Amino acid sequence: MCKMASYTIGPEDVCLWYSDTHLRLPEFRKTLQRQDFPRATRTLLEWLHRYFVQCENFPPGKFPNQDCVHQLIEEFVFYRNSGTSRVQQKLTAIQELRLLEELCNHFQLNQDLITRHNVFDAFFGCKPGPIATVDEHRTGALSKLVSMAIAVNCIPVLDCAAVLLHNQGASEATLALTSSLVEDYCILIPTACELLRDLVDSSPQFVCQLMSSISALYDIDRDPKKKNLPHSALLEVLTSWTSKHPLIFIEHFLNPPPNIPSFHGTTDPPPGSLPSLPGPFPGLIKACVLSPLVSLRWKPPSQADIAHASLKEDSTLHLLYSRLHLGVLQALLSTQQKLKYRAAKSKHEEPLSERDVEGIVASLKRLLGGIDDEEEAREVVDVSLDRLAQVVQVSLYTGALHCCRSTLTAALDGLPDNQLLSLVLQHEGAMQS
Repeated sequence: MCKMASYTIGPEDVCLWYSDTHLRLPEFRKTLQRQDFPRATRTLLEWLHRYFVQCENFPPGKFPNQDCVHQLIEEFVFYRNSGTSRVQQKLTAIQELRLLEELCNHFQLNQDLITRHNVFDAFFGCKPGPIATVDEHRTGALSKLVSMAIAVNCIPVLDCAAVLLHNQGASEATLALTSSLVEDYCILIPTACELLRDLVDSSPQFVCQLMSSISALYDIDRDPKKKNLPHSALLEVLTSWTSKHPLIFIEHFLNPPPNIPSFHGTTDPPPGSLPSLPGPFPGLIKACVLSPLVSLRWKPPSQADIAHASLKEDSTLHLLYSRLHLGVLQALLSTQQKLKYRAAKSKHEEPLSERDVEGIVASLKRLLGGIDDEEEAREVVDVSLDRLAQVVQVSLYTGALHCCRSTLTAALDGLPDNQLLSLVLQHEGAMQS
């Protein structure tokens, strides 16, 4: 009497994800449960690869049986309870590290760009808005995975993370990832900054998006009551990127991230949410212009000479911001030819817009309004105004900013008198009439 061979579901049974998939989910789950970690995760990764390959035959953004995919990812990638099932095991710290290695290997070996991004987005993408409690573990795992990818130079993971940063914009998930990376590489182990510096050569897309996200993380307007200045080690990294690879500022123009629909729905932010990341120029320009006033505002009131004390005691920080400001100006000059070429192809792309300038000026005015004795702090105020004038002048000259004189004058109206700023406004030849 012949015995019937035991049947195990293979990827060929799952890849088409028939309409009855939701009925077969218990069957899929049992197949994976019979496999230990990390084999079950590897099997699911293979299934998901085939699933997203098949999704290319559907209309863009159409992902059938999403609930089933969500549940399997929760249970056999993150080993968390899903809505309909409880996992049989939790991952230990060592197993979590092994999971990160498995994911790095998977993305490294997956040569299909669209499928790779789809799998990454399915694992770590979130809907716009605040981080939901159910997504906190995803955000934490993403931070650990990207941190590992930086350490081992896993470029596919970093490129996927760049697309995710671009799609998520200045969301809580994006800022949480950025904060975690800064903590790992600039605060906990400052010597690890070298790994960040080298990224500008290996993954410029990721560095470009990370620079924008860093600017959003340390934006003074996120919490006006807090002295929100970055660590000196991070400023050194930013300056290094700027001087070593000036074109990094327009990497998102030169090599736009692939437009791949998100597994989690629309990437458009809901009304009232934080905007998309505009590129590195606006945020870093704003940081350089405002940094002297930010340092001044949080000086103890007992100091006798506010202006001199501010610049002297924060001399290291002041020097770092001066170097970064110089790097930004040099980057504007370096990108001039590329910007002219882009302008000929697309009129709506600007590294620095009128709205960006208006936002910087508005923040500048708010900080100036908090100074009790503006004359006593004149030296610090002039540093900020000089930097603003230099940026406006170079931006107009290079074509990074397209603005008529009347509009610019109106935007800068109400600022304290500054000789350099006045000269820039009087120089009509550099502006569009």
